[in-house]
Amino acid sequence: MKLGRSACLAGLVALGAWSMAACSSDNNKGSGDGGPDGATSTGGSTSTGGSTSTGGSSGSAGKTSTGGSAGSSTGGSSGSTNVDGGSTNVDGGNDGGVPSVKITSPKDNDIFTTSTIPVSYEVANFTLKPPGTGSSCKAGVCGHVHITVDGDDCNINSTTEPYNVAGNTSPLNVDLKLCKGGVSGAHSIVVSLHNDDHSAVTVNGKDVESDPVNISDKPGDAGAGDAGDAGKK
Repeated sequence: MKLGRSACLAGLVALGAWSMAACSSDNNKGSGDGGPDGATSTGGSTSTGGSTSTGGSSGSAGKTSTGGSAGSSTGGSSGSTNVDGGSTNVDGGNDGGVPSVKITSPKDNDIFTTSTIPVSYEVANFTLKPPGTGSSCKAGVCGHVHITVDGDDCNINSTTEPYNVAGNTSPLNVDLKLCKGGVSGAHSIVVSLHNDDHSAVTVNGKDVESDPVNISDKPGDAGAGDAGDAGKK
């Protein structure tokens, strides 16, 4: 039987020397036998449970878009403009920048059935204003038109009004009843440019006027050969 150190000390007094030897032998054995009484055990280990996780990542939410730019458009140019009361009526032709005029209606060899014929025309590089506008209408670039029929044969008055009709609008109506030879037959119509004071607009010494348009009250009678001699039949 093994006795503890305090038990052995108590037995020294009661049992004497023998008990001292036994107590000493048992103590030495107890401290050196590596048994459970004398061993120190460290139980388990420190564990770090789990790890810190960063869940996901931040995303960029879309992007800013600039929705195009406002376009501009240039909507072409007007072919011709004719406004009663004095704006320019431009035919858009390649005329070198000099004033010009042409008849657009009637057409050559058209047949008429009435004595009043509407004549439409276009001008280029010339501003149309009513006769008598004044100093704001500069000679050579501003004025009105005279329309004659059969030369001087159908004028209102050969001296004071040497035209069948004058004005600054299109169309203007010519009156065939003014023709000395009468309404029927062939007639030749010419439009010419005039300054505000009724003087003729000229370029290189020549009056600015349209090509003649020949009309008739019956087919085959408006040729260039008999235009101008209407009323003489």
